[in-house]
Amino acid sequence: MGGDGAFLVNGGFDRQVYTLDVTVGDIKVLKNPAKRNDGLPEYSNTPHTAYYRKDRKERTTQIRFYRGRYAKYDVDWGHAHKGCPSGVPHIHEWKVVKDMTGKRKSGVSLVRQEPRTLNSREWIVLKPILRQAGFKGDYKK
Repeated sequence: MGGDGAFLVNGGFDRQVYTLDVTVGDIKVLKNPAKRNDGLPEYSNTPHTAYYRKDRKERTTQIRFYRGRYAKYDVDWGHAHKGCPSGVPHIHEWKVVKDMTGKRKSGVSLVRQEPRTLNSREWIVLKPILRQAGFKGDYKK
């Protein structure tokens, strides 16, 4: 549960930025005590995991899923985007790209893609997880 700049290629992080608040089912709810930003880490120390994020009012508004140790996609609903009204779950996919600047020790960067609404299959799969997180709305296309 390190920060973006703390990721080490060989595993783990050089510093812990996030702390575990609680666990809901198999998903960890993280706190960022430094309050540098409201987001979740782009990299995970635990491969193939997921983290919830709470907003400043202590409401869960985002889930980030990881493939390996890299962010794969976010599902969030606490804000609006073009084509995605506030309160409607939408998905941001993360794309792994080679980092030619040499800023990352891992040699890759993650680029968060523009959001889109969940399709009906994703809604069926993610609905129990969203409910567990406290989402009370329904699927809207």
